[in-house]
Amino acid sequence: MGTTAFRAKSWVSASEAIHGCRTIAEHKLVGGGAFLGLAAYSYFSGQSQLEKQKAKILASKSMFGMRSRRLGITGISLGLAWLGLWRMVK
Repeated sequence: MGTTAFRAKSWVSASEAIHGCRTIAEHKLVGGGAFLGLAAYSYFSGQSQLEKQKAKILASKSMFGMRSRRLGITGISLGLAWLGLWRMVK
């Protein structure tokens, strides 16, 4: 035997040591919450950036106008929110 002995009560998993989560439910809550937070951040920051760049976008005569860009940001945000909800449930 080596000089290092582990006791069952003092042992923690790598995940528990890093994240502080002990149960699968806590992992799901943290993971799902991360996706939901990312979805909210993506939506609000994306819409804000679009409003700031609105004049340039309209002046560029791009085939992708404001409506399609807003739809793209909304779609990405909804996708992230769906992943968050799915992570919490599954």
